[in-house]
Amino acid sequence: MQSTTKITPKRVRTRAPAHPGRILKNLYLEPLEISNTKLAATLGVSRKVISQIVNYSVFHNPAIGTAYMFSPNGNRVSPV
Repeated sequence: MQSTTKITPKRVRTRAPAHPGRILKNLYLEPLEISNTKLAATLGVSRKVISQIVNYSVFHNPAIGTAYMFSPNGNRVSPV
């Protein structure tokens, strides 16, 4: 009995990945009615940084703060 392995081609990306600002705005800020100012204060960054991320101007990485803010039980996330 001979084993046959079917090789499938890699999926070709047809569009660019979503910008983090778009995800932040559409999945969290708007549905949860959180303002850029409130998010900035919670994360300890300036409002300008959040505004730049949401408006696709720049991508900063406030991952730890964002993970903390949106964690289901409000626990701090370890940066390690």
